Amino acid sequence: MSSFENLSDDVLMLVFERIDVYNLFCSFYNLNHRINSILTDNRLKLYLNTRTVGLDIDFRNVILKTIIGDQLVSLRMAFYSNFYALNLTKFGLSIRSLTIDHCHAKDLLGIAENMPNIRSFNILSLDGKVDVKSDTTIFTEMRWVKIYALNVSLKTLEQVQKLMPYVETLSITTRLPDDYLVFYQFWKELISTLLLNLNTFELNIMALYSHQRTAIMEEFEKDDYWLSSHVKLNVKVQVEYRCLCTNAARLPRRRNCYYRRIRYFWRRLFTCR
Repeated sequence: MSSFENLSDDVLMLVFERIDVYNLFCSFYNLNHRINSILTDNRLKLYLNTRTVGLDIDFRNVILKTIIGDQLVSLRMAFYSNFYALNLTKFGLSIRSLTIDHCHAKDLLGIAENMPNIRSFNILSLDGKVDVKSDTTIFTEMRWVKIYALNVSLKTLEQVQKLMPYVETLSITTRLPDDYLVFYQFWKELISTLLLNLNTFELNIMALYSHQRTAIMEEFEKDDYWLSSHVKLNVKVQVEYRCLCTNAARLPRRRNCYYRRIRYFWRRLFTCR
């Protein structure tokens, strides 16, 4: 039975590429000369999750100075400010895949300037507004995008898509407004005029009522544009239920009071839909 160090350098690289760079260096760096040479090999592509770093000073003083600029290709951040807080600016040109937990729409302008070679972009929560001008730097290499934007207007989504006009696969999760016809026409015009390279479009819609789900699905199904278009369309509509009575939520929940618990239960039952 062979040991871990008997594996070839190529096999070890395949293993190391699946480990976060912080945990990787904390576990294997300075183990021996051969492992160090593999970790600093330009062929090794690294992934960094800034949430694992925390306040570790050794990450800035040792790990960041050891990594070669072209090695870091995948990055996940909680906020865009982590990019400057952890002094990751020298890796901007090498990053190909980016995931942000909370992103303000204006942060996309800075991301496009500092990380222009991103091909895969995942935004777990998008909010705010942004205004894209004609001279604004855009993502020319971006091909795959996934955005979760429940609290963003259609105008902001249009401005965001102007930053990534060459995307080929797009996944959007958003909330359905009251006027579902405007919502439908918005995506149809956006795809036909701006996203000309789009091949796959996945639209996840959060509707407030079940009749809205039926109406928006009928609009997509009866339009022949999607049958003749080269875009592969996948639309999913989910109904989210909300409590329409604020008084029920304000009623205190006291475990030692049986009467209050029963009254709270019946109010919630008849005021929610």
